Amino acid sequence: MKKLITLVCLTFTVSFSFAAKPYIPDYNDFTKLAYDNLDDDGKMEKISLKYIKPVSYAHEEANFILKIGNISKKGTLYEGAFDGFTVIDINKRDNYKEIAVHAPGDSDDDEYLIYAYDGKSIKEMGRLNRWPKFYGNGIVLVDNWVEFWAKRDKYVLNGKTRTLNLVPQELYYVGIKAKAKKSFPLYQTIAGKKIVANLKPNSEIFILVCNPSTGKINQNGYADIFGYSYLIKSTTGLVGWVKGQILNGEKVEGLPISD
Repeated sequence: MKKLITLVCLTFTVSFSFAAKPYIPDYNDFTKLAYDNLDDDGKMEKISLKYIKPVSYAHEEANFILKIGNISKKGTLYEGAFDGFTVIDINKRDNYKEIAVHAPGDSDDDEYLIYAYDGKSIKEMGRLNRWPKFYGNGIVLVDNWVEFWAKRDKYVLNGKTRTLNLVPQELYYVGIKAKAKKSFPLYQTIAGKKIVANLKPNSEIFILVCNPSTGKINQNGYADIFGYSYLIKSTTGLVGWVKGQILNGEKVEGLPISD
């Protein structure tokens, strides 16, 4: 029994260690030339990144070439020119490392294009925005700023297809306090028909979670964040839904609004 408890504790420690210290890329980590063993074949691959001068301003036009050994692949960063790449290890239990090509963008709108290399080809694995954390256990968490809160998405590595797959969430935790400067109603459901309560002016509110599914997608493929639905707790302990346009308007103050 003692050996079993020890084994369980060791297993927990190993599993926790993968999640405890994620790799968070720093601006000093990015380079345009590096040598690393990406496919565990005992050989160091030369990795380089080269800028391609745009012929036009087409959004999908390739603007860099990633070269690993003798294999090259063109790619496109939508946020602009790259500042380099960094070698990452998404799953420390497999035999591969990955390449993350990075563009800083405006207002910290970081963009990462992730690539896999198997010794024969270079494959695009996924595109991440803002601030990813690589835990080394096949999981990547990405924080994306949405007006006044950080929306955390989870991506999981598919070892067979070598792709990063988003794990959808119906609700996203917000956890921010603010003040209802003016009165507005909290609704029983997202549809917003029956009122649960009318908030008192200058009362504190606690924004619990967000349901982004109510934000309509515009013609450019982006969601209308003002249409997101938020679940709010009042000072009296009542809970109800409001739309993002209320929180981003003159009726609420004290939110950390981004630029």
